[in-house]
Amino acid sequence: MDLFKTSVLSAISNIIRMATAFLTSKIIAIYIGPSGLAFIGQFQNFINIANSFSNAGINAGIIKYTSEFHDDEDKKDKYISTSFFITVFSSITMALLIFLFNESLATYLLKDISYSYIFKLFSFSLVLFAFNNLFISILNGTGEIKKLVIINIISTVISAIFTAVLVYCYKIGGALISFVTSQSIVLFVTVLFVFKSNWFKLAKFTKQYNKESANNLFKYSVMSILSLVMLNISQILIRNFIISSLSANDAGYWQGMIKFSDLYLNFITTTLSVYYLPKLSGIKDDKLLRDEILKGYKLILPILFVINFVIYQLRHIIIGLVFTDSFMPMQELFLFQMVGDFLKITSWLLSFVMLAKAMTKVFIITEIVFNILYVVLCVVFLKVFSLAGLSYAHACNYFIYSITMIFIFRKLLFIKR
Repeated sequence: MDLFKTSVLSAISNIIRMATAFLTSKIIAIYIGPSGLAFIGQFQNFINIANSFSNAGINAGIIKYTSEFHDDEDKKDKYISTSFFITVFSSITMALLIFLFNESLATYLLKDISYSYIFKLFSFSLVLFAFNNLFISILNGTGEIKKLVIINIISTVISAIFTAVLVYCYKIGGALISFVTSQSIVLFVTVLFVFKSNWFKLAKFTKQYNKESANNLFKYSVMSILSLVMLNISQILIRNFIISSLSANDAGYWQGMIKFSDLYLNFITTTLSVYYLPKLSGIKDDKLLRDEILKGYKLILPILFVINFVIYQLRHIIIGLVFTDSFMPMQELFLFQMVGDFLKITSWLLSFVMLAKAMTKVFIITEIVFNILYVVLCVVFLKVFSLAGLSYAHACNYFIYSITMIFIFRKLLFIKR
């Protein structure tokens, strides 16, 4: 399946995802408000960290190797069975840790020990979530894009309804419950489609644990876990600094801006994950790799520029539609947030090469450096420019990151045709 078809299918899925996400964001904004949204953001960051450890961060590796050995059943089966054993061990271990430290986590993240039951519930649902990610990754690697789109659509609708009802009935407690359970419930939807796949046989999952396959998967584990953990920890630190320096409401405005960026950028990032990672993994020739990257730039960046321009012009209307009038102070974040988002996707088109080619050392160094830099820039710019400084930090960080990516891949980008 080519980039255009993948983009169209991803767009259909993401239109529905965005529509439902906007609806749930609106409900959360009405019933919880800016300060509540800030603490919801803290909790979601923890969920992301826990999920990354629940399958040892091997999702990208599963996609790569099931795609690379699509026609080699023996090697593909080794990766499927090995990933199953890794997922079982990692998810159960992580679940036990969360269950044991539920009170400490509730006190630190939510500032209220009475929410410890949320973490207990999460410990049970985490295992289901890990297996859902496993199946989704295999479907992605085997190129079953239509199934992925259908699963995403159904899952999105179910999660949105679940979240909306719980938030309406139980306010912030309902939101927390929905975040730890809705994604696990969709496992049963995924399983229905997986059963119909030619590659699916129960024997494949318990066939053997292959050490070589595990080592290859763990190369991606380091990169995936580091990326997610660094990103989410940096957001937790920044959010805490905003609360202590300004207020919980200001942290909610920033969280709202981050949330909105994530929603509309899903159009691009989903396409990159579904199409580019398996595609770049299978390309061995540097010239073909360069051409594929440039094709991505020509298709994605003009569309993204238009989207960013329209969003900025309609920012007042967007805030009222997606959130409430109480979130209007976040409008000062939009301009440089859009600039930063554009630079983010520009750099990501290149950084995906690091994932596809398992450039572990370079990836680790850049992730550590630029997440630390982002936190430092946010602290400095917040002190100097107040709330608006957070968007300046976002744009500045991704400008430097883009330049770094161009420098790292200069030989690939400027290779002679």
